[in-house]
Amino acid sequence: MTEQTDHWETSQKILVILAHPDDPEFFCGATLARWARAGHQITYYLLTCGDKGFNPTTHPEMTPEKLCEIRYVEQANAAKVIGAKPPLFLNRADGYLFPDLDLRRDVVRIIRQHKPDVLVTCDPQTLFATYGINHPDHRACGQVVLDAVFPAAGSPVFFPELLKEGLEPHMPKEVWCSLTSQPNATIDVTDTWDIRLNAVLEHKTQVQDVDELIKRFKARRTEDSTVMNIVNVGYQSTNYYAIDIKGGKLLVDCGWPGTLPQFSAELKRKGIAINQIKYLLITHFHPDHAGLGQELKNSGAKLILMEKQVDFIVPFAEFFRSKNYPYVEIRRDDNLILKFEESRKFLLNLGIDGEMIHTPGHSDDSVTLILDEGFAFTGDLHPVFVLPEEDAISRASWDKIHQHKITRIFPGHGG
Repeated sequence: MTEQTDHWETSQKILVILAHPDDPEFFCGATLARWARAGHQITYYLLTCGDKGFNPTTHPEMTPEKLCEIRYVEQANAAKVIGAKPPLFLNRADGYLFPDLDLRRDVVRIIRQHKPDVLVTCDPQTLFATYGINHPDHRACGQVVLDAVFPAAGSPVFFPELLKEGLEPHMPKEVWCSLTSQPNATIDVTDTWDIRLNAVLEHKTQVQDVDELIKRFKARRTEDSTVMNIVNVGYQSTNYYAIDIKGGKLLVDCGWPGTLPQFSAELKRKGIAINQIKYLLITHFHPDHAGLGQELKNSGAKLILMEKQVDFIVPFAEFFRSKNYPYVEIRRDDNLILKFEESRKFLLNLGIDGEMIHTPGHSDDSVTLILDEGFAFTGDLHPVFVLPEEDAISRASWDKIHQHKITRIFPGHGG
């Protein structure tokens, strides 16, 4: 198999001809995003508007006409995310594409109008795809595009009526077929995989289960993919975890008040600068887990608060007023406050896959960070084997955690 075959020396005009809205993003969105960011010009031409794209979550009052209009907008939004030009549509009947001469002529016209250097379509030989039986429109589209490319698009004797329209023959230099079971090229799309996912999520009428889609996309990886980088930067018997995110680190918990120099030294020892910490998540408001909250905010970190935790900031400050600790009170007007159901989308924007869940037991404000890698950051939730039988709250929290197929626990203390 050939690797990295897209090292073009000059900007390329890339024309994507596929059957439906969402096909570009589902079939090859990460590759298209890679090309857009390399400076290539990408134009979508879709043969239908996808007006028959009904599924179990479609509103009962939806009509094909309404769905068509919605999908025009969804595809325009998705193309913008990818970095493509506003999409164009041939508006053939969805579900009824057939690679006859009339459709072939239309595709030859499109090729001659746009004169692409590179043409992208789908493999007409794919009868079965990873999701099941391949849609007949996909196969018909792939066949008619390839039939149009050769021998018709570059020859003056095919469809001579197009010459009267001023459309001279044009032959693309390359043709790329997506959705194939016979790949002969490999492209590294690690840097644009999340762009593809965000573009697919613009197709709201077609995504039936957002969380399941995200999990499925994030499960796609090569055998040599690296495991998420997690560094324990704890001290004084408490664990604090720095997790790689886009542009920096997410820190889970922080140290006692007045220990910022010690914390900074531990970060430096682990090769982390304090200004790399972009976000701070506190699992619960106890002194050894939240004491440096405001000081880290002053260093540039943004404090993430789950809604259940907001009311605990004031009593946390009141606790220190009677103690001899140099506590810097956490400001309440500049934090990022999230609902639990919003946490997955938020983490996705940071480049990691997971969610925050409420796990009371050790304290009512306790939360756990779940990563889809199979990791759980549980703070001070006591292990099950030490829990008394009557502690139903903690046991229920552990049940909730293990619903996520956890393979490794990152506790607040110990290992």
